[in-house]
Amino acid sequence: MVKATRIRHFALLVLILVRSSAFAQEAGAGLGHGFVSGGVIALSDDSPERTRFYDSRPGASSWFADAAVSIASRFGVGVERFPLGTVTGSYDAACCILRDYERETALVVTGRWRAVPRRVALDALAGIGAVFQHRDTMTATRFSPAASAHSISDTAEAMIAAGLDAPVAVARHIVLVPMIRVYRMDRTTIDNANVTAAPSVRFVVGITAGVAW
Repeated sequence: MVKATRIRHFALLVLILVRSSAFAQEAGAGLGHGFVSGGVIALSDDSPERTRFYDSRPGASSWFADAAVSIASRFGVGVERFPLGTVTGSYDAACCILRDYERETALVVTGRWRAVPRRVALDALAGIGAVFQHRDTMTATRFSPAASAHSISDTAEAMIAAGLDAPVAVARHIVLVPMIRVYRMDRTTIDNANVTAAPSVRFVVGITAGVAW
């Protein structure tokens, strides 16, 4: 009786391990495994580094889309894309009127290392990418219209990233990915009457859901 009980316990343990291994693979632990997901993130604010006299800040939340695939044991590559929001600034004085509109979107390529290959995994990552900026700036003088100026520019600046993901296989081929990130935007420094721009750091937390294979 004792021997039969031990056999049953051993069989149950093997079944649990097999199921855990399968879930880990669905979370992207093995070669060729990966996931595609999308969700919502919360971002810290960097308005002072994006425009002078800001009167509208980017939203505290945004959508986030990412994908990753394993290219070797515990190593993978991925890509992330998300908007960084829009900042507007304005200034009205007796001499002049200043307006500024700046919108940013980020695209990052990441490298991943799976530190914990389990059903609840843990991925450390680092990345490099670009922050795409669209800026519309207007400076108007009240008494000399000829001195007024309007400019529109579209630029791309470098950015780097570091963070952690914790993919959780909640069902077959379904994964939830809690995440935390730190992004540094290396903007070209601008400092004039109504525009300021400088490098900044943004902190991000969020969660995505998607399909794993």
